[in-house]
Amino acid sequence: MTDPNPLEPRDVDPYRAPQSGFAPETSSSGGNFGAPLDWEPVEALRFGFESVKRYPISILAAFVASLVASIVGGIGSIVQNVLGLNGDERLAVLGAVIYVVCLLLNIPLAAWMGVGQARYALALARGERPELAVIFRGEGLLAAIGVQCVYVFGAIAVGIVLFFPAILLFKEQWPDPGVEPFVAAGAGLLVFLPIALFFAARMSLANTAIAARGTGTFESMGESWRLTAGQLWPFVLFFLLFFVLSIVAYIVGLLLCCVGILVTVPAAMMIFYVGTAYAYQKRSGVEPVLPAA
Repeated sequence: MTDPNPLEPRDVDPYRAPQSGFAPETSSSGGNFGAPLDWEPVEALRFGFESVKRYPISILAAFVASLVASIVGGIGSIVQNVLGLNGDERLAVLGAVIYVVCLLLNIPLAAWMGVGQARYALALARGERPELAVIFRGEGLLAAIGVQCVYVFGAIAVGIVLFFPAILLFKEQWPDPGVEPFVAAGAGLLVFLPIALFFAARMSLANTAIAARGTGTFESMGESWRLTAGQLWPFVLFFLLFFVLSIVAYIVGLLLCCVGILVTVPAAMMIFYVGTAYAYQKRSGVEPVLPAA
């Protein structure tokens, strides 16, 4: 009797589906992830700071991305201000229309640079030293535009609902409004801010999900919602710490002959993006890695 081939596995179930012979690996670029790891907002920003310190060219990437993301909106603001200087009501209305159109045209640019910076920061959080061209790649652009539109138009819709009473009171009492419109506006703001902060925290990983896994608009938002489950307060603290960091960066930049803000503000922005990538990696069960010094 012939012995079975020693290279063949034994005790194989003949009814089992064919297998590739390779077990799935935990990947930092998509696919299977491990169990979520604990993370700290302060540690995330510290990781971002260390990454930027090791790879300072990342500040240039943040500067270029910020410039591209705001250029059309900035042009619209300048045009509006110039047309409003003459005191002509028709020109002022035209300026306002141009400004709104520029803001709408700016949405795709902001989305493009947002996912580009998320991709760049994710590379840093994986120990890589990415080139500047990474922020200009077009993968995931449509999904990022979708996420940006949900952010913008969702905020506008909620704002209209919450501030509608104040708008009506201002209209009724114009040109001599009393205290009531301001109270109504303050009440609307007190409701709007927690709602905005809540959704900003829960949706904060959407662009990073697009950059990491190539997910669509709603899939990436669902991924962010899943990864931030039970993590609302850490992400809220993360945003508040970044707000403080931005103020400090702006003040330090002004103290450096004002032109210093061209370095300090983009640096703070890149620290934030890398910190977000750090949180994404941790919540995906992947340990972040600092880039080589």
